[in-house]
Amino acid sequence: MIHSAAQLFKACTMLLAISLSMFPSFKQTKPQPAAPSAVFQKIAPLDQAAFLSTWTITLDWTDLTGAVDYQYCFDKSDNNVCDTSWVSTGTDSIAEIEYLQAQTRYYWQVRSFDGADYTEADEGEWWEFETGGHARFHAQLIENNISGYDWRPGNTVTVTLDDPSNGTGIDFTDSKTVDPYGTVIFYELNGIALGPGMFITMTDGVVYKTHTVIDLVASGVDEENDIVWGTGQVGAYICAQYCQYNGCHWRRFDTIGTDGSWEVNYSVLGSLPEEQLILDLVPGIYGEMLFPDPDGDHTDVSWRNRERFDAHPFDERVDGSGWIEGATLTIEIDDPATPSDPDYSNSTTVIRNPGDLTNTYFNLDLGGLYDLKPGDIVTITDGTITKTHTVSELRVLNVDFSSDIISGIASPTTHVDISTCGVSGCFYRTVLSDASGYWTANFSEVGDQPWEQTVIDILPGTNGVTRQWDPDVDATLVPWTAKWEVFLPQILR
Repeated sequence: MIHSAAQLFKACTMLLAISLSMFPSFKQTKPQPAAPSAVFQKIAPLDQAAFLSTWTITLDWTDLTGAVDYQYCFDKSDNNVCDTSWVSTGTDSIAEIEYLQAQTRYYWQVRSFDGADYTEADEGEWWEFETGGHARFHAQLIENNISGYDWRPGNTVTVTLDDPSNGTGIDFTDSKTVDPYGTVIFYELNGIALGPGMFITMTDGVVYKTHTVIDLVASGVDEENDIVWGTGQVGAYICAQYCQYNGCHWRRFDTIGTDGSWEVNYSVLGSLPEEQLILDLVPGIYGEMLFPDPDGDHTDVSWRNRERFDAHPFDERVDGSGWIEGATLTIEIDDPATPSDPDYSNSTTVIRNPGDLTNTYFNLDLGGLYDLKPGDIVTITDGTITKTHTVSELRVLNVDFSSDIISGIASPTTHVDISTCGVSGCFYRTVLSDASGYWTANFSEVGDQPWEQTVIDILPGTNGVTRQWDPDVDATLVPWTAKWEVFLPQILR
């Protein structure tokens, strides 16, 4: 059956972007402040957040000194007025809202009551968020899993997989319970590698979805010219996308040519409304290429190398993700200043990431075994894929929570990525060190990159990481924490 480009374009816009974890990301609980604050702000979901669950969303805000009652309101009118009703949470500064409409923009606010007057958060400014699509699933070829999204929490979902190349009959089936956020992931497929022509079904007994996997490969990324290319099923209409917390606004579309190749260019605008943003493909950016069917299910491959690692010179360890689960990795570290080559060697086994079951993870602790330092060359291989990274000169010199500025030093004129994550999401800055190697990142102001459009108030205890990427997306990682500085008086004798 041949589907129109309009149908496929509409299906593509229904899709949920998946964040690809680079390190374990365990579920967080709301931190309890030591005392209520004099500043009343909303925390989560972030303003303009997108692809949120239709089943349950957590509204979170700061405690306000003197408050005896909190009330929240959400509606679908962009008018800074509560068109539904205010709902009390007592003295709880958190609330769960459930059963929202799919692909719908909502507006929300919270107010406090001190016994006499009401105070709205963020000086009366309402925030907005958008829900995701209807129940659907992704056949993710790189991760080799089948992931369902926006299914009814608590329902039992059953998946089947049939590979017609080996005859009739179901080759794999399994059932799982949908989590509170509408997600269900089947990542152990009984040793079957997802491939073209496989027919997948997913159902909870009410909704029934099907998809036939196609041939789709992301072959490479040209960072200099912002081009992604690959191969796939001739004639397939495909979508490349890069996503942030507020949606997948960076898209390009292409039809796979008669020679089986495709190419998308993020340095030029396309003809469709979804293709009107330029994207600089700097190191560290992950995206996906997908083939959507008219019902919103799709074949999905990520573009960018999946196998990667971080070298932690300050924590003296090496960790990474993307290798095949169960693979044995050999890690070698060479100090070019010594005659030995390598200076250190060890091995470890790749496991399923306990914080992100769609990905794999490994960690090798070097504490007391080797002093990892700038200039060291780290090589990791599973016998087939080999990755190499030279530890950079990256250092964090100061975290100033009064100005929300983080500063440090690296090799001259090199890029540094700085990030921090919490219950309300992650915040990023990318900066270029000067001719002397010094760099500064300001989180109180938005930057000029798509991923730099949110600000954060850095407080004592806020922590995060800095990275310097090599062209193969491996990195040197240095952590940072905002701390109180205590000065003792000088005693003269």
